[in-house]
Amino acid sequence: MTSNNWQKITCFENIYKAYKKTRKGKTYKAPALKFEFYQENNLINIQQQLKNKTYKIGKYHEKIIREPKERTIKILPFRDRVVQSAIHNIIEPILDEELIETTYACRKKKGAHKALRDLNNSLKKTKFKEYVFKTDVSKYFHSINQDILLKMIYNKFKEKPLKQILLQIILSHKSYLGKGIPIGNLLSQTFANLYLNELDKPISFELNLEYFRYMDDIILLGKKKQLFIVKNKIDKKLKSLDLKMHPKKRNIFPTKTGVDFVGYQIHSDKIKLRRKNVQRFIRKIKRNKTKELLSSWKGYAQMATSKIFEHILMYR
Repeated sequence: MTSNNWQKITCFENIYKAYKKTRKGKTYKAPALKFEFYQENNLINIQQQLKNKTYKIGKYHEKIIREPKERTIKILPFRDRVVQSAIHNIIEPILDEELIETTYACRKKKGAHKALRDLNNSLKKTKFKEYVFKTDVSKYFHSINQDILLKMIYNKFKEKPLKQILLQIILSHKSYLGKGIPIGNLLSQTFANLYLNELDKPISFELNLEYFRYMDDIILLGKKKQLFIVKNKIDKKLKSLDLKMHPKKRNIFPTKTGVDFVGYQIHSDKIKLRRKNVQRFIRKIKRNKTKELLSSWKGYAQMATSKIFEHILMYR
């Protein structure tokens, strides 16, 4: 059966839908306003360039984000973000079907709060799960091997125009030794989830362990001896993907001490907010007392069993 993903991507209705998504929350920003002024022409040009295979990705500009940690975000021109959103609309649901249930980042009906609840529920059933193995991948986005990623993508999508544009997007990142995808691209999130799926399946299914992943943060529950064996297996599997565990974040410890995951300290009987996150929100609210910040804080704090949200409101 012939795939028609490219036809769906280049359909005007899909491109318009992508534009609406990209514009959301940016209605009054200069790039969105400039694009909107010639909206119909711009969308038609995108469609024609995709169909004619003449589309060329624009230049990134960089933005440094300092919280929660310093990172360099790559930002494409508005037009290119619309293109990525149009592609994402069609390929993301297909790639999402490949993922296991307990990977949570950037997925519909998943996210940090679902990860938090699922891990908390597992910790409540502590029999045979007295220990935790917690790790993450060292410099994950910058370490993804582009050749390995492309093979994964090409195994799933056979249409030449789609393969060519995905190749162009991946190679648009100025890489070192063919490594890395840009932090900030919509499609980078999807690619990053797909890449570590090659670790998720053998570790979670073959070893029959409780396994949780949020992007490159990984948690496993089990017996201490069992987790030491798993630690070595994960190390070997990551090496086959040209990745490695963070040298200072590969710890095995008792579940009773709680698990630091998705911004919370999670125990079997309680959920605590991370002190650093509380301090960060207080600083932000002092500097810029906005409804958006308080709404964001409420969404984060209401998942915890503490009452600290009530105290933070004094800074309004």
